Amino acid sequence: MLEGLDLKTARLLLQREVANVSDGVCCTLHSAVRGNPLAMTEGGRLLEPRERSGLAPLPNVLRPGPSIEHAFSRRIARLSGPARRALLVAAAAEGSGAVEISAAMRELNLSLDGLDEAEQAGIVVLREAQVEFAHPLLRAVCYHAATASERRAVHRALATALADRAPTRSLLHLAAATVDPDERVAAALAAVATSGPSVSHAYSGPGTYTVSLTTTDSAGRSAFASQSITAGIPSKPPLIRHCVVPNLKGKSLAAARAGLRTSGCALGRVTTPKKPRRKPGRHRKWVLVVGREASRPGTVAPSGARVAIKLVYKVVHA
Repeated sequence: MLEGLDLKTARLLLQREVANVSDGVCCTLHSAVRGNPLAMTEGGRLLEPRERSGLAPLPNVLRPGPSIEHAFSRRIARLSGPARRALLVAAAAEGSGAVEISAAMRELNLSLDGLDEAEQAGIVVLREAQVEFAHPLLRAVCYHAATASERRAVHRALATALADRAPTRSLLHLAAATVDPDERVAAALAAVATSGPSVSHAYSGPGTYTVSLTTTDSAGRSAFASQSITAGIPSKPPLIRHCVVPNLKGKSLAAARAGLRTSGCALGRVTTPKKPRRKPGRHRKWVLVVGREASRPGTVAPSGARVAIKLVYKVVHA
């Protein structure tokens, strides 16, 4: 395998071989493949135009190019079926330790012998309660060699295994295992997104700027993203000193949030019930709607007051 390029050289390579790749995407590609020039070039070409420019999020596991995929697939194909499934669990469980991976494998009725076989083949290294791939490209090939249904099954197992240990990561795996829109998962993701720290910056004047953001997790892994924005002088919104709680009963979560914002209120705690086990009937489906709100409609409250709501499941025509 070629020696990895430094970031500056990798950026020049991508600018020459792949059109319109932002600095943030270049940094992410460079980190994901350890500067492998062939993998960066082929991987960059597989991205959609909006992904290359940084206007759309990149896949959680970047797809390797055809040359890399062909070269590594032969090594993985020599392994037994259980070993390949064990590698898929490890590939999907980025950021999880061996304990969580083992728990997910038990959910799938897999033995740890599969990881031992993969270690003997030089594909992963087991050390300090971690499962590490010998190269990030091996992880990408293992992940994308599986079918979509196999990947969803693994994400469901990881969601179950992480439910008590790491609720946020469990939720991300649950979202990855979901095919149809699920308002319960969407509501939980929205709650997580609004609970984290916020970052703000004021520019000295109107203009077009490049915004860059780097995040680092507890294991030292980092991700970088950038996007161009146009800053201007904001128009002053009408001053609202109070809000009137609207009637939200029967509305979807998105409609309730929009209605509260229009009224000068804010969305507070959202209580979500368990999905009913019984089937809704032919050509019908369950949807989440507002069943009750903590404040009565028409209540006058200070501007920005948070209104807690309780969601219920309702049967509608599909």
